[in-house]
Amino acid sequence: MIRPKVITAPTLKPVTVTEVKQHLRITHTSEDTLLDLFISAATSHFEKNTGRTVYETTLEIAMQDFPYSERTGYYGGQNWDWNIVSDFIELPNAAPLISVVSVKYLDKDGVSTTWPSTSYVVDTHEDIGRIAPAYGVTYPSFIPYPLNAVRIRYIAGIENVTSPLVVPEEGIRVCVMEIVGSMYLFREQFSLPDFSGIDFVLNPVTRLLLDRYRVKYAF
Repeated sequence: MIRPKVITAPTLKPVTVTEVKQHLRITHTSEDTLLDLFISAATSHFEKNTGRTVYETTLEIAMQDFPYSERTGYYGGQNWDWNIVSDFIELPNAAPLISVVSVKYLDKDGVSTTWPSTSYVVDTHEDIGRIAPAYGVTYPSFIPYPLNAVRIRYIAGIENVTSPLVVPEEGIRVCVMEIVGSMYLFREQFSLPDFSGIDFVLNPVTRLLLDRYRVKYAF
């Protein structure tokens, strides 16, 4: 699955240091900075494991081409074309999807073209955000730039008008706090700064919550 690049990071976090300290029964302030770091890491871990974005974030994916193949081939002494078109493009971590900012593509000379927003439709209803060509429209046909020719920028997450998170997102807050708790209690069991061992210290409740919020992608 394609990992999106963060263009604009969220300005809010799902839980506060005060809430985490209440959860862990911590009364001192000497570890507040560490707890804030754990909250950021726990939120990132939740998003990567569930395919969701917690708070409003601008993301961008880069693909080699649109999901189709339209090329001229040679078979049996004859030239022939084929055109296999996918119905839609699923946007990673676009659960929920707020909007699509732009769809751009680079040709072989590196010239960027913006695909008009009237040429595609955006689905924000499903659990996974996606786009598809509008009725009667096909994906642009072009000779792509050698690397990352198609770039889609979009805004995903819960809009910043809600802080803290509200029902039904309260379970996300609990999950993030549980992850932070595991980090705090077993801080020697995983490595900084990549937190590569977090999965090994999560309790069964946290794993169940992650499974509950994990979205299902078609790709």
